[in-house]
Amino acid sequence: MYIKIIYTILGLLIGFGDFFLCAQNKVETEADFYTKIAQNESGEQLFRTLESPLGKTLPVDKQLKWSGTTGYQFKPMEKIDNSEEMKEALNRMRKDLAVYLKDVAPKSVDVRRRLVISKMQFRYETEEDREDFTCLLRGEGQWDSVPIPYYHGPQGPSTAWYRVELELSENMFSFPALMLHFNGADYYTDAFLNGHHVGYHEGMLDSFEFDIKKYARKGKNILLVRLRNDYSLLGSEGENRRWGHKLAASNSPGWDDPFTGWSCCPAGYGIYQSLYLETRSVPYIEDIFPRPNLKDKKIILHVEIELANGDEAEEFMLKYSVYGQNFACCVTRDQWQKVEVVGGRVVTSIEISMLKPELRLWSPESPWLYQAQVELYDKTGRVRLDSRKRQFGMRSFEISASSIPKGRMLLNGEEIRLRGANTMGFFQLDVMRKDTAQLIDDILLARLTNMNFIRTTQRTMPEEVYDYADRLGLLLQSDLPLFAYINHKQYSEILKQAGNIERLLRSHPSVILLSYLNESMAGKKPHALNRQEYERLFEALDVVVHHENPDRVVKYIDGDYQMPNGGFPDHHLYNIWYENHGISIDRMCRGDWMKVPEGWMYGCGEFGAEGLDFVEVMCKYYPQEWLRTDSVGDWSPKNLIARHSKAQTWDRHWHWFETQKSMEDWVEESQTHQAWGISKVARAFRRMPRMNSFAVHLFIDAWPNGWMKAIMDCKRNPKKAWFAYREALTPLAVQVESERNLFYAGEEYPFQIWICNDGRYFSDMQLRYVMEYSGKVLDSGQCDAVIPTVSDGSAFQGFLKVKLPEVNRRSVVIIRIGLFSKSTGEQLHEDVFSCTVFPRLSIEDSQVIYPLGECADEKEILSVFQPRMIRQSGGNIVPENIILISDLKAYMLRKEEIDKAVRNGAKVVFLREALTEDAELCGSSVEPDNLKGHSWILFRNASHPWLRQSGSTDLKYAFDSSVNAPQRYTFTTLRAPEFVPVLTFKDQVVVAEKPYGKGQVVLLSLNLAGRLTTNPVLGNILNSIMKRTNQ
Repeated sequence: MYIKIIYTILGLLIGFGDFFLCAQNKVETEADFYTKIAQNESGEQLFRTLESPLGKTLPVDKQLKWSGTTGYQFKPMEKIDNSEEMKEALNRMRKDLAVYLKDVAPKSVDVRRRLVISKMQFRYETEEDREDFTCLLRGEGQWDSVPIPYYHGPQGPSTAWYRVELELSENMFSFPALMLHFNGADYYTDAFLNGHHVGYHEGMLDSFEFDIKKYARKGKNILLVRLRNDYSLLGSEGENRRWGHKLAASNSPGWDDPFTGWSCCPAGYGIYQSLYLETRSVPYIEDIFPRPNLKDKKIILHVEIELANGDEAEEFMLKYSVYGQNFACCVTRDQWQKVEVVGGRVVTSIEISMLKPELRLWSPESPWLYQAQVELYDKTGRVRLDSRKRQFGMRSFEISASSIPKGRMLLNGEEIRLRGANTMGFFQLDVMRKDTAQLIDDILLARLTNMNFIRTTQRTMPEEVYDYADRLGLLLQSDLPLFAYINHKQYSEILKQAGNIERLLRSHPSVILLSYLNESMAGKKPHALNRQEYERLFEALDVVVHHENPDRVVKYIDGDYQMPNGGFPDHHLYNIWYENHGISIDRMCRGDWMKVPEGWMYGCGEFGAEGLDFVEVMCKYYPQEWLRTDSVGDWSPKNLIARHSKAQTWDRHWHWFETQKSMEDWVEESQTHQAWGISKVARAFRRMPRMNSFAVHLFIDAWPNGWMKAIMDCKRNPKKAWFAYREALTPLAVQVESERNLFYAGEEYPFQIWICNDGRYFSDMQLRYVMEYSGKVLDSGQCDAVIPTVSDGSAFQGFLKVKLPEVNRRSVVIIRIGLFSKSTGEQLHEDVFSCTVFPRLSIEDSQVIYPLGECADEKEILSVFQPRMIRQSGGNIVPENIILISDLKAYMLRKEEIDKAVRNGAKVVFLREALTEDAELCGSSVEPDNLKGHSWILFRNASHPWLRQSGSTDLKYAFDSSVNAPQRYTFTTLRAPEFVPVLTFKDQVVVAEKPYGKGQVVLLSLNLAGRLTTNPVLGNILNSIMKRTNQ
């Protein structure tokens, strides 16, 4: 009763005046909704002091020295680098952690009797059903038989009926109450027994039940369940987005339909958790909540007893015991407590010391569990009425508001950094399929990935997930089912569901965080709350949640695109996928971050990129229309279009990797990019001292072509990104950090060396490092290592200057650095960096350059090539000239002269400044398409002779010496159908050439500033351009 009053008062206080509702089925056109969310502007902000954290300036005089010998070389460290080795490691982990799965507590007596409903008849509501309810009771018409649990579509307004005939024995009526219990049904549920309406529930994530005894009868009974769906607060998938009142986001388990159920966890509906009838005493034990108190080394055992009818108020007796669950221990046994049950829900709180025999804390490293067993007796203590048990762990968690900086995370009083992943559906499917072995393996796979933390994104899980996370030591963040927009009408419903959800979570030591909202878009839609209303809602949620569990740590928003919010700040960052999102990669890699409240630690709740499913999964599960090839046999991810969504790879790949032709090559390139990006982001986050929580998006896909940002597919095949992320999360790790990986022979470059530490502190350590080329060690060295504490997170060790060897062809030079114990010689970690080294530019002497106009690109070319060339500033243009044109008008004035010279053997290069308008250049039409093109990569015509010895990623994330950092290319894209493409973007020309008589015409629309001296592929292209055509 008390909590209902809280809901009512808070709903009135917060929602007063917020009654301006828009239509339930509002339509808006949205293309690729998740991209739009990620690229949204910051929107409304409240006025708090913000700062933009910057990376620290590294001391240039801190240098690691080479010995000039090979005396410190060491063997490469063995690591898991294929799926078979992963499976072997998983099997070892199963054995190592099996002890924590044991239940050695004395067996408790369960007095309840249960009838599980595992199959039902199913159909979508028909017109006849609406007109004649009795036809449903009689089971007339067409029905399908479905298993329970069962989840299905469609999204949006829809009604389905479930029907089952139940035979109830005499034994089921020997108890005062008979409950119809739903562990989870989505979304509006009405239950009917023998034609009587027995209960209604709204929601999808909490359990609920109805007492049906007065409508039940011995023998045959007819149970009907009506489920109704609605569009969610987030809105439907697809271009014509519709909004409803359903408290849901992208948080369903999905269903097995490639066109409607696989992708993006659409908001379908169904009885998707277990359903059963269960006998109960009156009164009965509603819940047990053992609340740990580590400071005083005790628990407060809260026992909730439910009595629906106050006329039956009486005194009762409780007997309670506490044991070790996965270790032998008796804390207390068979203690008695008198309870006066007056009606409603009565909470009895009992203090129990946990000092006997020795307190064991719960942690990811040692997930020791206790078990509370409670029995309810009549007032004589002779008749046992009910019994419940609950596993729990002794642990504390806090996000400190008094630490420096604020927001340090403490588990059992010790600082911890959260490294993990988001989940979308696969845990739910494990439980729905009753596949406990897979559920255990999925938790172990998280631990094998070096993760200590999973965010159950925009959802809570079936309790089985929390039970096994408790047992296997995996930390969890649970979310309310709220994403972006909140409808005014649902204030009080949100409060009610939040309280119910916290009751599910509160006893589980694995659940350390509850988040209220994913990616706030306050004020973005006319039906949605504004930012001030969000903040008031968060305050109300705090009251409700902390009423159920005073110790719950909350994060108001996961991915707050409208910073700031109260408490711990968290952003989402897709700068390796969505162009211009958040903060640029180069700034992030140097330690910069987005705006956060001043003086706080911060987190990144999502980051990632798509990596396509493996070919084997595609061929086995995808519909044929997704596998089709075009008229020349090419395949494209453009095919992957479902009814309401599509894979993003085609639209997004233009900024990250080259267009492919075969399915195999698309998979290879997309997974390679995913691994590259996730590794780069995770490693950068490890170096940020204030970044104490991050989670890749996603861990395991629930379905084929699900989200595909997952690092493992739905069959648990690890993508390249799984290995990369696992390596990046090594708790104690050394890093070789470089903003370049392409070099000219003979260059000297300073590599940054870091050590990151998320685990226990080590002392007396040393670094050993080697440079290898062509299978031989060229140099080696060693130095003492400075190991950071978990509070520090990372420590810069110094610059390691490497002089690249002379080579006569494209070559690979390896820098390996290992972290060793001085005392034992044990190797704890190794990082490997591959440098691609090209021969020095071979520039021809005595070329005559004839410029028309002046521009920065001409100056960049001349700065590289002029020492070996002659610049002619006037006179006639002759066939021996290389003509650089940056002024189109100047060309037009001397067009006849220039064209003749080219036909006779000259080479003309039209630079970007001369390519700003349509023109006929040396007999061919050239039209600029986009004057402000930009991308992290340019696409090669790999068969062109100027691109010999180039690779598909050589032009990706290229260094710009003018700003001393990697930068996006800037260029003009051109329509030039008569030219041979050399470099392109979105199938339009950036660099191209064509023969013209005896000469050659080159289009060069790329901004060259800072590019030629640090990118050998571009340098070689320019070198080819700057050679005479007849040479």
